[in-house]
Amino acid sequence: MIKDISEGKWKGIVKGICVRDQKRFSRQRATKAGLDKEKLNEAGCHKLHSRTEGIIDWLTMTGQITDSVNQTLANKDAKECAENGLNGRIRATLRGTNNGQPIPYGYYKEVTKQNGSNEIIKRGEHCRRPKNWTGKLVFGDETQQAATRSYLKWH
Repeated sequence: MIKDISEGKWKGIVKGICVRDQKRFSRQRATKAGLDKEKLNEAGCHKLHSRTEGIIDWLTMTGQITDSVNQTLANKDAKECAENGLNGRIRATLRGTNNGQPIPYGYYKEVTKQNGSNEIIKRGEHCRRPKNWTGKLVFGDETQQAATRSYLKWH
């Protein structure tokens, strides 16, 4: 959308952009997003109509400040969300579970069937564990253990 407008595809036709909220534009830092918005301004698109933030006019000082603050806060929220998700996956792996994620490098998944027997599932093998089976991550073969120890030592 930004690319089309800034390249002049809709020059003079599109005067503003309508969105549910400004988070759609929060994937970039405010400085990078400002460059994109400058291209939109040059193409005649001066306003962001947002259901949650209202109308932001990029030609006014108030609109520019409001947009910059909203952009920075939304970018911070997006980074925190990604960080929390990654930390949760790391904690799950350290606990020996992986919550439906692919089996990490250096590990196998040991599942205990309903009848009490164990089965090893290697990384990349396709297996859907029934709900009544339990599973935990275990170190893989010696090569994978060495790689894991090296990774833990240096990171």
